[in-house]
Amino acid sequence: MSTELETIDKTGADGTELQITQYWGGNEKGCMLQVSQGLSGRIHQPGFIQLTRRDAILLKIRLDKWVKEVKEEEKKQRGCER
Repeated sequence: MSTELETIDKTGADGTELQITQYWGGNEKGCMLQVSQGLSGRIHQPGFIQLTRRDAILLKIRLDKWVKEVKEEEKKQRGCER
């Protein structure tokens, strides 16, 4: 059984929806997330990734770092560096 957690509109280069779904990956993997964007095999619609809890934590750490880096770069580009 799966549960749709959220849909984020207008993502990616072509504005495709991003769906986040939680599901049971069995006793070995436990609760998992699937992040889907479009249909696999079609241009600009890459498909999905499946993440264990550990995978999601590692991805979150990297995404947080990326967001911080982009924010700092945007400050420099606008001349807002303090």
